[in-house]
Parts: sequence; C-alpha cells; structure tokens
Amino acid sequence: MIPSVLAIIDKTSLPQFVTRRSRRKQMTELDDLYGSVPEINTKNSNCIDAYLKYKNEMTNPSARIDKSAWNDLDMEKVFNRVNYCITSIGEEYLYDSLHEIQLDDEILMKRDSLADYFAINKEERLTVQMCLKAIGKFNSNGLTHLIFAPNIAMYKFAFIFNIFAIMPFFSILGYIVNTSLGFIFLFLTFFINLIIVYKSKLRIDIALPIMGYVASIITCCGILSKNTKLQRFSAIEKIQENHTVFKGLAKKLPRLLQGAVLNEIQESLLLYIDILFLRDLRKYNHFANTVIRHRDELHELYKALGEIELAICISSFRKSLPVFSKPIFHDNNSIEFVELYHPLLKAPIKNTRIIKNDSIITGSNASGKSTFIKSLAINCILSQTLYTCTAEKYILRHSHVLTAMAIRDDISNSESYFVAEIKAMKRIIDLSQQFHCICFIDEILRGTNSKERVAASIAILEHLNTRDGLCIVATHDIDIATLLDDIYDNYHFREHLTDNDICFDYKIRCGISSTRNAIKLLELMGFNANIVHKANELS
Repeated sequence: MIPSVLAIIDKTSLPQFVTRRSRRKQMTELDDLYGSVPEINTKNSNCIDAYLKYKNEMTNPSARIDKSAWNDLDMEKVFNRVNYCITSIGEEYLYDSLHEIQLDDEILMKRDSLADYFAINKEERLTVQMCLKAIGKFNSNGLTHLIFAPNIAMYKFAFIFNIFAIMPFFSILGYIVNTSLGFIFLFLTFFINLIIVYKSKLRIDIALPIMGYVASIITCCGILSKNTKLQRFSAIEKIQENHTVFKGLAKKLPRLLQGAVLNEIQESLLLYIDILFLRDLRKYNHFANTVIRHRDELHELYKALGEIELAICISSFRKSLPVFSKPIFHDNNSIEFVELYHPLLKAPIKNTRIIKNDSIITGSNASGKSTFIKSLAINCILSQTLYTCTAEKYILRHSHVLTAMAIRDDISNSESYFVAEIKAMKRIIDLSQQFHCICFIDEILRGTNSKERVAASIAILEHLNTRDGLCIVATHDIDIATLLDDIYDNYHFREHLTDNDICFDYKIRCGISSTRNAIKLLELMGFNANIVHKANELS
C-alpha cells in the first residue's frame, strides 16, 4: 500500500525537498493517528474561533450553539476529542461546524458520504492528508480576516516598479556605447532598486506569511482538483469551480515564499536578480491583488478544504469509538436511543429509553442525572453536525439545542447567581418561541429560597410544556417532579446504600426518585458523628 501512495504523491507539486523516507514517516504517523484518541493540543486555541466569529456576524447567532450551551456541555473537550485536523483551516472549520446545527439533511448526507469513502479507501485518505499536510498549521494565520475584511498591504503605484525594472536593460545599451558608462549605470540602477526593495519590503513583511499560506492552499487545491477518484464529491466540485481564477498563481509567488531549496551560489545569484529587476515586489502586488479581487472564490476553497478535513475527522472519530451509529431523523416530538453513552467517558454506562414527552429526571447526588442529560444534548449536536451518535441507535427530530446548566454569577457586572439563572431561563423561553428546541436544564433556579424556587420553577416548566419542543430537566427537588407529574414524564437514577459505601449503577428508570444520600455522604466523608446524627434527626 505505502509504495503505491508514494507514487501518487510523487506526481504532485509537494515540496521536492521532502524526501521519500520523510513522506513515508509522515504517512505512517497519519495512519497511526487515524482512529486513535487524539492528544489534546491547546496551542492554537487563541485563533481556532477566527472563522466562527466572522460567521456569527454574518448569520443569526441565536440559530447556532451559543456560548452558554458550549460551556455547559464541555464542548471544548468534545472538539478536542474529534479534532484530527492537520491544517489550521480544518481546525477552524471543525470548530465552527460544531457550533452550527444543520437542519438540512442534504448537507449531512454529503459529509457522511465523504466520511464513508475515506473510511474504506485508506490510500486515497492518506494521499489527501499528505496534500493537506503541505498546507499545515499556521497559528494566527489571518486567512479569515483576508476573506471577510481584507486590509493586506499593497502598493498603490505599482507601475513604478515596472519602470525601474526595465532600467537595467538601458545599461546594456550604455555598455555598447561605453563600457564604463554601462557599468556605472548598472551599478546605479542596482543601488536605487536596492533602496526601493528595502523601503518597500518593510511594508509587506507582515503580509508575506499570509500570502505564503494562501499560496499553499492554492497549490493543494490544484492537486485535489485533478484527483479523478474524488471528483464525484461536492467538495472537489467546489474546488474545481473556484480554483480556475487562481490557476498558475502559486507559481508567480515571490521567490521567498516558494520554498525551493538552493545552494549558496544559486541563492546569491537569484537574490541579485530579484533586486535588479524588482521581481518579488512586482509578483507580490500581482498575487495580493488577485487574491483580494477573488476572495469569494478563496472562501469557497476554504470551505471545500474544511469539508474534506471535516469528513476525515468524522471518519476517524467513528473508528475510535467503541460503538457509533448514524442518526435517524423523524417528525415526532421524541428522542429514542439505544445504548447511549457520553463520548468523553473512558468506561461509560449505557442507557436505552424512549423520551416521548417533556421529562423531569430526579435522583440523589452523583447518581448520574447531569451526565445523562449532557449525553443526550451532546448527541443532539453531534447528530446534526457530524452525523454521528455515540449510541447503537439514536432517533430525534431536527432541533436547536438550548441549555441552562453550569450557570455562574458575574461579579464584574454585579450579577448574582440567581440573576444569571433567570436570564438563562428567559433566553430559553424567548428562543423556544422561534424554533423547535430541545431544552436541557440542570437544577432549575437553585439560587433562591425553597418556596419561591418551587413556585417559579413550576410556572416556567408549565410554560415550556406548551411550546413545540422537548424540555428535559434534572433536579434534586422531588416537589417539582410531583407537582408536574400530570404534564411531565418522570425518570430517576438511584443508588444502593451500605454501611460503608454508596453504589451507583447509573441506569435510568421510570418514576420519581425515592432515595437520598446527602447525609450519608457526610458520614462517608468523615464528618463528626454528632453532625451526622443531628442531620439525620432534623431530616
């Protein structure tokens, strides 16, 4: 297998200084990473959301996974678990894709089709990955800014470069008339152009790496557009449609960005020629101008490469899981799941159930309520972004996902915990009027006194019950579950108490919880016996 893939790669325009042995090693590393659990790397965390920020400005952010839901569900860890990307484009696109619920089955089907192709065509996957590896990761690359709000330095009077570039030819005429005159004119021309290069280069130094990254993208797209085996996929079609305007442009890069390895004599000779004829300055201006004029096409290439690497991530993520399934979407207001588990747990307990109505889940401390509703919510997102579920079966309706879980107070804005809670609930109520939503709430309104908490919680949950969607609530409060028993289904988690331990099976059951363990936990944690005895008496 390896030699045949190397033969394909050798025909591409990957940098020639990458040796055959080096390519073989890189391919082995890529193959080893595929289907494994990726190492967490926060190195690029400061720019991974660059594409997301621009997308949020362009689209209605309320229709996307918001910051609260992202944090509530530990989606940053989920992103790291799925992140097999080898380019900055892939990471930025994956990060954005996990924020964007797809209500269109066609988009999900295309992702799934490409992911399945890579899963069964190892050679093609490695060929594509080696091509993407030539792009690589470039921290704070400025590519999304170039696409959405370009401010790349360019030369306003670039025609002057063309004038000074032909001056050396006059020295040839001078040399014919008088050798000394020709030599002096050539020296003066070189000196003037050297000053121009020095002064001008200061302006474009910051932009040169960005242009180099764009050039590597264009080169990669040129290679992928010729891959006949992938041409039936829409991502490759997009590349073929939009790469045309950049055809041949990568070859016209300033020499400093071409990546060629030269010996010392060649390097010196080309440097003098570049200065004498202002080649780099003229090439840079042409390159930057073309890229800016066609940044819509560049955006399409960005998205196409993003979809390709997203498909590889999906394929690799699926292989790394103990079991997965593809979601089934229906129009019923229910969720059905078989052997559902949380994707971040190393030894998860799986659950099977059909949730047909708004539901309240009760149970004592550490019994598994929060982890269970997070498993449900994360799979709602993965189903509608990566078309992948961590379950043997997962059936749901296309829905927006809203959460109110890990709420925190905001001291800087003098906002108490309870104020933060009611703001979160207000947002859920408002958005549930606009979209079909699945709402996940953990410990509703726990930031106020018991009497008002129960009253307000019941009023809010009764209101959400009238909306077109599902509301799934985890709570310790048995009173809330009991008082809403006529309109909310009840489920619970339980534990088994012994003299020296508390055992949990983390299995969901029908009905309201009838067990408590808070005081028992005091005893197991070594609290004074008088405290435990008094607590039991009061209870």
